[in-house]
Amino acid sequence: MLFSTDAALVLAYSDASMIGEGTAGLGAVVGDKAFTRIVRTASQQHAELEAALLAVRKAPIGQPLRLHVDCLNALQQLTQPDLLLPTFQVMVRHVVTVAHQRQISLTLQHIRGDDNPAHPVARRARLMPPNQPVSEVRLSLRVRQHGPQVTVLGLGDPLVFPDHPAGLQLVAELLPRFPVGARVEIEGLGFYTRYLWQHRVVPTREDRHLLLAVQDLVLARRIHLTLK
Repeated sequence: MLFSTDAALVLAYSDASMIGEGTAGLGAVVGDKAFTRIVRTASQQHAELEAALLAVRKAPIGQPLRLHVDCLNALQQLTQPDLLLPTFQVMVRHVVTVAHQRQISLTLQHIRGDDNPAHPVARRARLMPPNQPVSEVRLSLRVRQHGPQVTVLGLGDPLVFPDHPAGLQLVAELLPRFPVGARVEIEGLGFYTRYLWQHRVVPTREDRHLLLAVQDLVLARRIHLTLK
């Protein structure tokens, strides 16, 4: 990502600590500030990517960021796109997208777990109440496709995706925008996409990978998703 590097470099650290099956505490240290969060997650690796995303979200806008990660598997997913596992494609893309939106020049570096200041922060997150409040937001979205352009209505200002198919890939791109625990209805997707989601029938390898990515995000963010 090519943004101005005149601003001071910010050092950040992230880590995740599993609490039980499907739940993890996240820790991020950005500069001299620490941040915690509890998420539903499908795996340790997914939780590590969520922790990296937390650090990027909390980083100052427009300043270069060096993020230290102690999980080698997560680091590989973020730095070696040719080795990217399909299950984590959407999550990694979201980390990169958020960094780009915040005009952050992001670099990643490995750090030993014992030296990671985010490690005790993530462990402290385990002490947070297990049933922390989640959103009770209900969202109703409408998808409109005009040639290769897709417009999504229902999230404030219309979201426009040029040259973007209105299918599972679009759903995967939208999911990180929803509050944790939200109930979401998306109307206007094609019959094929609705059929894939409702019946979990995956005739092609690409569809299978996308479906797994969507399921992973739905589980991690506790989204109640209905495609109409």
